[in-house]
Amino acid sequence: MKSCYRLISIFLLICLPFQCTNYSSKRLNTVPPILISITKISIGHKITIRAGNPEVLFIGYKLYKGTTSNEARNAADLTSGQDCEGGLKLPPNQPLEYVAIVGQELEKLDGNDVTGQNVVCYYRISLQSNEYIAMRSVLLSIQLINTSNAISVSAPSNALIVP
Repeated sequence: MKSCYRLISIFLLICLPFQCTNYSSKRLNTVPPILISITKISIGHKITIRAGNPEVLFIGYKLYKGTTSNEARNAADLTSGQDCEGGLKLPPNQPLEYVAIVGQELEKLDGNDVTGQNVVCYYRISLQSNEYIAMRSVLLSIQLINTSNAISVSAPSNALIVP
């Protein structure tokens, strides 16, 4: 009887992993953030966003800018956006308001500008008045078949005009 249980156990250990139907070969789509506001601060700008990206392979947001709303939202090259400096600072797991800081001199950031706020990302670029900005969520995409594109980018967020 023991050998029968062993055979069944071995059979299950070998066969069950190959019978898993709870997977997909399709790319995971992530939700883009919602841009709430953009305000001027001591070193540049503070972007308030509403986001909730609990995905395990979520790696951050790309910031795009353009002279029109359409140009910022629909960049010709999705890799042209600006990545978070030093990676994601706070995983946006809860659907809360978060803050992204944009400026050339991040080391001069006045703590009063971000006290008590959920800073998710820093971008070392400068924004000009009347430019448009938009963001996209970025996921690491593990694909066994097509390994050429390991990054999955979401649809664009809404666009805001820089004051």
